[in-house]
Amino acid sequence: MLEEFKNAGFKIIRFALPIYSGTFIVSVIGFVNMMLLSKHDQHILYLLSAFMPCYFCMLAFQETWRSVTIGIVTRFKKTSYLMSLIVMIILSAFISSFILYSGFLLFKGDICKLLSIGYGLQLNFIALTQQLLIGHIFSVTVAILNSVVLSLGYPILSAGFNILLSLSIFLLTQLDLLSNINVLHQYAYHYTWIHILFTFILIFFVFSKVFKNSDSNSLAPKSIQCFKIICAQIKNIGLPVFLLWFVLLFGVYIFNHLLAQCSLTVMKGYNLVYRLQMLVYQPALALGIATAILVQRHVSNDLLQSAWHIIKTGIQLSSLIYFFIGMILFLFRHPIALSLTTDLSVQHVVQECLSYTAIGWCVSGPVVTWLTLLEQTGYAILATCFQAFYFISLQYATKLFVVPTQNTLLFYRLLLISSIFSFIVFSAFPLLKRKILFSNQ
Repeated sequence: MLEEFKNAGFKIIRFALPIYSGTFIVSVIGFVNMMLLSKHDQHILYLLSAFMPCYFCMLAFQETWRSVTIGIVTRFKKTSYLMSLIVMIILSAFISSFILYSGFLLFKGDICKLLSIGYGLQLNFIALTQQLLIGHIFSVTVAILNSVVLSLGYPILSAGFNILLSLSIFLLTQLDLLSNINVLHQYAYHYTWIHILFTFILIFFVFSKVFKNSDSNSLAPKSIQCFKIICAQIKNIGLPVFLLWFVLLFGVYIFNHLLAQCSLTVMKGYNLVYRLQMLVYQPALALGIATAILVQRHVSNDLLQSAWHIIKTGIQLSSLIYFFIGMILFLFRHPIALSLTTDLSVQHVVQECLSYTAIGWCVSGPVVTWLTLLEQTGYAILATCFQAFYFISLQYATKLFVVPTQNTLLFYRLLLISSIFSFIVFSAFPLLKRKILFSNQ
């Protein structure tokens, strides 16, 4: 039993570690980049804050196509028409991204009103968003191609591409800061052209690897079959993943609105903890993606028993890792609070929040791994429903008990209780049994 756990665990970690390291480094580089940009000019901070809802929509869109690509390539990578599938995924994503861009151009005035953009900054906001949406068209293509690299069995190379892309944008931004030119629009310009460059690099790499296993005449006769496969994957995985991200982002917005009624200090402290949480959950996401890829490989070879063993090992690994992560964050909550802010009142809020949420992360980490695994195995709608129930219940309890009493400690306790409840539900939920998980394979 222990030997099987070691073997399966090593396979998962070998895939998950490059995914995590790449994502973590990219997140840190992006965070530092935004901090330096915002310090350069306060108007930049305002524009970046106003752009966040658009950014979240772009991110949800990108993650949707990433999930669709991983599912298709993992399942059909041994077929002769894999190249046709990749080409049609890229074309479909390109068309849908262009529709998103056109929608912004048509309703840009209404979007500015909805986001309460000041009249003097509306032109800057529209110009910035237009440029970033053009870059988004190519960033989705890069995400698709990078997912192909990952699914073909090159996780280290996939992480390397991500890190190199982020470093390129970061270095060009720092050059702009030194030259004191129109920094934000130059950032958007560089963002677009760097993604165009990496699109061509990844196209060359992916198709050089896929071409030798594909039928060069397969595109025309297989186009209808490929279109049906992509539509089925969008229906089963793509749309539910998009809804999952929408629920997550809308939930965070509502939380900020509710906590702002308690205290601005509480909202600032919770936002800092939430940013930390995004980094904390990255190992769970990496484990979920790695486990899903390995599971789909075993399922495609009719090795259902081995696939179920991979799932159990992935969840056990996540539970073990998050026990140590939660305990470390709980024990070192004071120095962590000091490193996040210099405001003493906000530091106190962060420490209070971490004293509960750090323990909650011990059990919510494996739940995030489960949710990610469900996204990739055709049960994203189940993950979406659970996420919606979680946020609605927690928000209702916050509005009912926390806001009227201004008792923020009660809010942190609710976060802890909801994490424990989530773990219990996913430990006992009958739809997670082996025969149900593999019934649609």
